[in-house]
Amino acid sequence: MYKQFFHLKKRESFFLLGNLVYAVIAFHPFWSDKIVWGLSATGWLLAIFMVVSPLSALWIFLSDKSDHRA
Repeated sequence: MYKQFFHLKKRESFFLLGNLVYAVIAFHPFWSDKIVWGLSATGWLLAIFMVVSPLSALWIFLSDKSDHRA
């Protein structure tokens, strides 16, 4: 039987684990009542997550040296 899924590299696994941990922290009820500049801390954390997560994913996936083309 063949494998149905591709193998994740160590950096990609850390990225997914980091996203999961950040999401758990961002959605924790502790942040919902904290207001910073008119927006709850949850909103700020999710806004930062919306920008940082895709940029770091691009950086990780594009910096992989095993798929370089000549």
